[in-house]
Amino acid sequence: MSETQPTINPALQYTTSELDALSKLIREEKVIFWVGSGFSSYAGYPTGTQLPSIMLSSLGELPEGAPNPDSASLQEAADYYVEQKERSGLNSFLIEQFGREPSRCDAHESLALINRVKYIVTTNYDPLFERAYKDKIIVVSRDEHLPESTEHPDKTILHKIHGDVSQPDSIVITSEDYDNFKSDAIVWSEIRSLLAKYSVLFIGYSLHDRDVKKMLDDIYGRLKGTKHPYFFIDWKIDDTKRKDLASYDLRFIEMDAVAAIDYITRSAIQYLFVDGMKNPSLLLKSNQIFESRGFHVDPSFSREKISHVSLVPERSGFNCKFVFSISSASRDSSELRALHEFITGYSFEPITLQAPSCEIEVRDAEINGIFVIDPSIKNLKKIVITPKPSGEITADLQLCTQPI
Repeated sequence: MSETQPTINPALQYTTSELDALSKLIREEKVIFWVGSGFSSYAGYPTGTQLPSIMLSSLGELPEGAPNPDSASLQEAADYYVEQKERSGLNSFLIEQFGREPSRCDAHESLALINRVKYIVTTNYDPLFERAYKDKIIVVSRDEHLPESTEHPDKTILHKIHGDVSQPDSIVITSEDYDNFKSDAIVWSEIRSLLAKYSVLFIGYSLHDRDVKKMLDDIYGRLKGTKHPYFFIDWKIDDTKRKDLASYDLRFIEMDAVAAIDYITRSAIQYLFVDGMKNPSLLLKSNQIFESRGFHVDPSFSREKISHVSLVPERSGFNCKFVFSISSASRDSSELRALHEFITGYSFEPITLQAPSCEIEVRDAEINGIFVIDPSIKNLKKIVITPKPSGEITADLQLCTQPI
């Protein structure tokens, strides 16, 4: 029997087993995102590495003794900027840099579309997540915001731990800000709890940033115990850096952050129906994706479990690609003849094809890019076809699967 392996994104050359493992955990809503400035750079915002130079250069010619724009840390640059322009001037600068319209927002919008990440922690000030998620997100930057996050369990919670450009006084960037930064706040207790419960994806950080190790030390110090898998995406991870960070037991994925999100979201969309059959809550929260593919899902429940699902096309030109091959174990091939009569319109009798009387292999079982059968399952245990004639032949297929 032939075997075909589905490819989530044939154009993507550098997929890894770690990326597939991460994608599966995200599909199961078991990952929180820890997002740095590199994940906003594709939208035209400066990274934490670029910002000191931009900040100091905006002051014009610098006197002797001023921080060097090419080597100053963000904290050093911010302290000097406040000396020259006061905090109000720094706030205006930050609003100019991060309050403007992004050049694009598609990676963030893809995450909002699949809606599989319940918690996001970010050191970024920009509004990209709020822009992408719209009313599906709750922003938490202070302790007093936490009650609202518990009142809306269906929404994504965004922890902006270094402040928000919409409230520039909340931004943690100068030495004084860090001195006043309350690491024992209730928000941090909540984040510490999340770090213990979920896997974590660090994205938008360069492993060569001077603050990355400090950040990891802080997180691991707060956790004080075992953890779920932690993943780190960076464009290039050399052997020296791998050895330097070996004690953190990170799973490294070498690729561009936006390309990684593209792969992850494609995976979530392809497995949407399959995952939803296992976890009905995922199916019910995915109407937007199904509608974008030209149909909606009509599920039936029995004791809080899905007993049956109909995929209903909503627009003309809807094409359903479902390929399966059948061989009969019986001499008279009666099952195959019954199927042929149904397809050709000579019979409206219900049909049941099942092993071992038939060997049923499925290939390319998807509808507009969404799998209707888990591609890891190569054989079906049974197919039940119940016709509903009403001027034209339609069929209701029930698929009972079993792995090889």
